[in-house]
Amino acid sequence: MSSDSISLGVIGGSGLYAMPGLTDVQEIAVRTPFGDPSDAVIVGTLNERRVAFLPRHGRSHRRNPSEVNYRANIYALKSLGVKHVVSVSACGSLRFEMKPRDIVVPNQLFDFTKGRRAASFYDDGIVGHASVGEPFAHSLRRVVVDAVPALPHETAGAMRFAVMTARDRITPAVRERLALLAGAYL
Repeated sequence: MSSDSISLGVIGGSGLYAMPGLTDVQEIAVRTPFGDPSDAVIVGTLNERRVAFLPRHGRSHRRNPSEVNYRANIYALKSLGVKHVVSVSACGSLRFEMKPRDIVVPNQLFDFTKGRRAASFYDDGIVGHASVGEPFAHSLRRVVVDAVPALPHETAGAMRFAVMTARDRITPAVRERLALLAGAYL
């Protein structure tokens, strides 16, 4: 592997618009067949490894969640050689024991955004079947869990992530139903 290869991409969520610790920084504007990504991709070196960083909402938080072009973001990272993506999000929890700034590494998800945005890269006559039975890579999840020693012990187990849009209103009744139905944490 050359020292210039970029195998890890980090997508920053709300509040994470830059990646501290990057050196030899280069800003790359990437055009994709899906439109523009949220911002230029920042490529730099972190602990002697090349890393790509992309702020999900743009550096000035100019895109709300339903305006983020997720396909363009992933395509932009892939076009730079990224093979693994860690996405950081600031979100609420369905579990009252979870506190602000707690770190959770999910292993499953419930996607309630169906029909609200493009769901895959396959369209316009291209047929592809991609399983989402295991939406998060076990090996990458293990690396993240091991890298953050302050994680609660249960984080290594079943942590479910419910994906909803900004238009969804999470009432106490909805939160209770999701927690019971799905055992969701976030």
